[in-house]
Amino acid sequence: MKQLFDKVKLSIKHLEVLHEVFENKKSYNLPEEKDDFEIYFENTNSLLKTFNELKLFDSIYNQKDRQMILADLFEYILLGRGFYSIGTKRNNNLNKGKFIKGILHFVNLLMCYESITINVERRNLFIDKLSKIIPIIKKEKFYKELRTFKDNIGLPESDASKELKNYFDKLLPKTAGGLWHELLVYIFLLRNNYGFILPLLLHQKLYSKTDHIVPPDFLLLTRDKRIYGIEVGIKKEIQSGAFSIKTAIPTATIDTINSRNSDRCPICRKW
Repeated sequence: MKQLFDKVKLSIKHLEVLHEVFENKKSYNLPEEKDDFEIYFENTNSLLKTFNELKLFDSIYNQKDRQMILADLFEYILLGRGFYSIGTKRNNNLNKGKFIKGILHFVNLLMCYESITINVERRNLFIDKLSKIIPIIKKEKFYKELRTFKDNIGLPESDASKELKNYFDKLLPKTAGGLWHELLVYIFLLRNNYGFILPLLLHQKLYSKTDHIVPPDFLLLTRDKRIYGIEVGIKKEIQSGAFSIKTAIPTATIDTINSRNSDRCPICRKW
């Protein structure tokens, strides 16, 4: 996984260097480039001001939405960029098989993360290292309570409060019934060759000029030129119904109950 994370860091560093060169006045060594620097400087300040007003930076990392944000990063890596590794050769089933295999291994890793619901020592090791790398976490409301909690926090019989359970979940990338189920549905659709699959996992809202809709997790474009929405999980009938009414695209729900047998972690029932 380190190799994967290192590549993401390289992309960030690349963009940082690009910005640092252009925001440095010394980079503009020709007299006629004075205006170029001013243009970049003014646009940078205006961009920051506008995004601050929108609170856009909070949407990149914050306590409330952190669970979704972490999952979004994995979804971008796997379904935003990763599936390009399959290539474009016709019937490239070998690469598709490798891609599916890789996602299944990743799903297993997500299930492994769930072990800290009951393994207090490993959970605290994770919390301590995370708060050292990201010190602001120590200031979060339920940090100390979670750090000193000595029991399981994921199973139904846990004594943890609802608020503490929610806080714990926000330290993980949507592992409790979220991310891995969406990925399993994606590869299910891919393997069964129902048509062309458009993941909308990174698009929680679709905007028009005056309105917006909440789309399903996937759009399925069938070979007979039909379009279906695929929503992962149950209890989203109102959301799916509103999307169908506004778009005339029928939406089906796929439940992943068979992949929930880990009951929050793969080793819980062994303890």
